[in-house]
Amino acid sequence: MGDTRQSYAPTYSVSKIAQEAVARTMARVLDLPTVIARMNVSYGANGGLPAIHLDALREGRPIVMRDPGPTPYCPIHEDDISAQVGALLDTAAVPATVVNWAGDEVVTAEEWVTELERLTGLHADRQAFPTPHSVVGSVSDNTRRHEIAGPCRVDWRDGLARMVAERP
Repeated sequence: MGDTRQSYAPTYSVSKIAQEAVARTMARVLDLPTVIARMNVSYGANGGLPAIHLDALREGRPIVMRDPGPTPYCPIHEDDISAQVGALLDTAAVPATVVNWAGDEVVTAEEWVTELERLTGLHADRQAFPTPHSVVGSVSDNTRRHEIAGPCRVDWRDGLARMVAERP
């Protein structure tokens, strides 16, 4: 958890931290079994950061990349999210169970934008956004998620290709 200072979502980090604090507190106060899944980068036809980049690419808008880069993540496709949610919910407990929810592969935003260019035949207008004193990217330790829900099944390149084909 840290401040990512994202240009497209300036309150992103503080809202995640606040939501987690409320969830932990209510789990204890209400004796309510809870699981907190710390999402890395989700993506698919329904959205996510790679989808934001795809939309910008298709619309001819700049793709804002954090500077300094590269910015590594562990993207997880919506199909893997759907396949894993039940197992994660089964771990709900008091105090709250905390699990990093991310894909198994480390991929930089720069790599997936390059792959989106290849898949669409379009050229991205990449613009650097200075993010001093910020967390640049996020590579998760997925050991616990892997123990709970198993490996991801969607390779990031295959997932991006499907997103390009399925996203309006």
